[in-house]
Amino acid sequence: MKALPFKIPITSNESFLVQEDLLDRFYGILHTHPEIQITLILESTGTLFAGDYIGDFKPGDLFVIGSDCPHVLKSDDLQQEASDASVKAHAVSLFLGTKFLNNQLFEIPEAQAFVEFMKQAQNGFFTQVSQLPDIKEKFLKIRSEKGMSKLILLFQIIETLSSCKKYDVLLEKPVAGIVNEVDGKRLNDIFEYTLEHFTKPITIEEISDIAFLTPQSFCRFFKRSTRKTYVSFLNELRINKATQLLRNKELSVSEISFQCGFNNLSHFNRQFLMIKKKTPSESRNTLL
Repeated sequence: MKALPFKIPITSNESFLVQEDLLDRFYGILHTHPEIQITLILESTGTLFAGDYIGDFKPGDLFVIGSDCPHVLKSDDLQQEASDASVKAHAVSLFLGTKFLNNQLFEIPEAQAFVEFMKQAQNGFFTQVSQLPDIKEKFLKIRSEKGMSKLILLFQIIETLSSCKKYDVLLEKPVAGIVNEVDGKRLNDIFEYTLEHFTKPITIEEISDIAFLTPQSFCRFFKRSTRKTYVSFLNELRINKATQLLRNKELSVSEISFQCGFNNLSHFNRQFLMIKKKTPSESRNTLL
């Protein structure tokens, strides 16, 4: 996937960065950076694009995004409109820079937990804080720590993550970011338009115009950039949105289907089963 390079402000006096985001919403252009990113979502719901992965996020989710993996977090518009609070998006992120990742300290036997974490991080993964004892408290505490205390907390977080048994992999294989400003903006425009209009029919001709490409060139560009067709991408996005709506037991499966852009219930059920490996009703039972 193609994306814009992003400079993480790690100073010469540190090997990793702790960043706390208190925002109106998570937004931004699709970007990539060489640092490994570990992000804990504290507030906000929305959609994560990471490499060829599409999925929702919610409070309590923890994501590990590998080096040079293009990604972006986008908060739900409906969530923003429904809230009166000034801060609707809150996350704490750790960025592990090259000074940290390439340190010879991790070649010693006692650093096996870090080696295991690095293997997991190459493809990225996500889990929930409920699966990791005390990790939320460590994320909150590391915000104010300095020096050796800060480093020890990071080691504890990595050790906990490396021993996590229940997690989902983001990518089947790593996706390297390709720095190209034109293509990065084009892909971001495609994502933005799709997120805004996925509840309605979107034709290849329509989305091609957004990308300023012919339909044939658009299909080649999108497949080359994301390793999937646009139709597959659109269906995955719609099914992930449908999964969020299934938590609302007041909505029928048929209503959810149409709200997510499917004009045929049978087609919705087939796509849901193919993508989620379970029916909408089975998925709802696990969510409620």
